[in-house]
Amino acid sequence: MFKIEVTENFAPHLRFINSSSYVDCNPRSKFSFKIKPDVTCFDIDAADAKTNSATAEIFTEFKWSTTDDPFCNPKSSECPNCHEQPQSFLHNSNTAMDTLGQITSYAAAQLGAQFRTHAYSIIIMYDTARILRWDRSGTIVTEAIKYKALGLDSTIPLVKLSVPGPDSSSLDFVIPTPETTPYTPPGRARGFGAYNTSRNEVAFLKDTWRIDLPNITPEGQVYATLNAASVRYVPRCLASGDISTPKYHATQAVQYARMQWACKGCPCHPNGPWIPHRHYRLVLNVLGRALVNYNSSREMVSAVRDALYGGLM
Repeated sequence: MFKIEVTENFAPHLRFINSSSYVDCNPRSKFSFKIKPDVTCFDIDAADAKTNSATAEIFTEFKWSTTDDPFCNPKSSECPNCHEQPQSFLHNSNTAMDTLGQITSYAAAQLGAQFRTHAYSIIIMYDTARILRWDRSGTIVTEAIKYKALGLDSTIPLVKLSVPGPDSSSLDFVIPTPETTPYTPPGRARGFGAYNTSRNEVAFLKDTWRIDLPNITPEGQVYATLNAASVRYVPRCLASGDISTPKYHATQAVQYARMQWACKGCPCHPNGPWIPHRHYRLVLNVLGRALVNYNSSREMVSAVRDALYGGLM
């Protein structure tokens, strides 16, 4: 996928408006027809408008069918045109060409109405999306972004989390919002199917609060040791580490348990059953399924055997 740099804190300064029922109100437009994008993105301080090519930041078009996609990924096994030479990333169909003309008119209206070096637009086809960058030389089109790669219902909100990576870097993952379950507030671990935005792969992300004591090895280091020894049946750890700083991402109850005014509990535990925890995330390269969802007794026994083998090593 092409990499497009976005200014830091760009999104908070934008607002998206449903403009599907409003034609372009730019009085300086000499188009013979009026464009009507599905969603128009404006600067947060822009005057209220539904569709205005003179002030719009990004135009977005929605299509329900993937056959409306004017583009294909080169060498795609799903596209019969991609096996021919020369390879083209344009779909040669009437519906695809109609969509191409539609989004091109949006870019032409925006670049013609504003003093811009370039413009961005978005096209969404059911469960995939593409980002386009337009300038006076041509257009850069990303590969299809499968934003439902986790197999989630379209109503489930998504969030992006960062996990410490190697060399003090960080990796970004897209996950569904947490599902509420009837557990007590001190519950300390949740697992998610995660989408690795840098490698375009699905992974498993564990958001947890590890025991923060000197004699307890963080889980990521355990995986690193097992991976280095090439232990079989052990997933590869892609990233792991503490989140932010202890000032905000460490439990505080244990600190107050030592106060003179605090209830000390029973004589066997004068400081109470308080154990310090630290916010921690871990990402594995394998996203499995619940063991109870096995397809055969052989599959279940094999999974248990593999887990025991890795755990005993």
